[in-house]
Amino acid sequence: MVSRPYLLCFKSDDSKYVVKGYYTLGSHSLEKVELRGNTKRNCPYKSAPAIIIGKLAVCESVQGQKLGMRLLSHAIKTSHAASKAVGVYALVLHARKGTESFYEQAGWIRGKFDDSLFIYPLKQYENEMKKLYLSRL
Repeated sequence: MVSRPYLLCFKSDDSKYVVKGYYTLGSHSLEKVELRGNTKRNCPYKSAPAIIIGKLAVCESVQGQKLGMRLLSHAIKTSHAASKAVGVYALVLHARKGTESFYEQAGWIRGKFDDSLFIYPLKQYENEMKKLYLSRL
């Protein structure tokens, strides 16, 4: 798979940048059979174009500071912007054992047959941004 890395860097005491987290994005295809309920009904394709987070990691030294959530949010925002240019239905990832609750708390939907598959329809991001905008008026 060809993927693009995104790095989370901090400046160290000696003014060098140190990588403390990263994620990768690549192209993917999502089978409609993996979707559930309204998400499945709203998907007009048998196999939908998607973007996959191939890897997402945060250095142990900075875990617990919500940096994983920041990386995930950045991946969603980046994928949404890309979807406007090329047409992408969802962002997907395969969660490592023990990390599933992190993605569920972030609003991701579990795949129907593959327990490690998590799906984030990009329309969901758009709807959340609209709600946030309207709440500020």
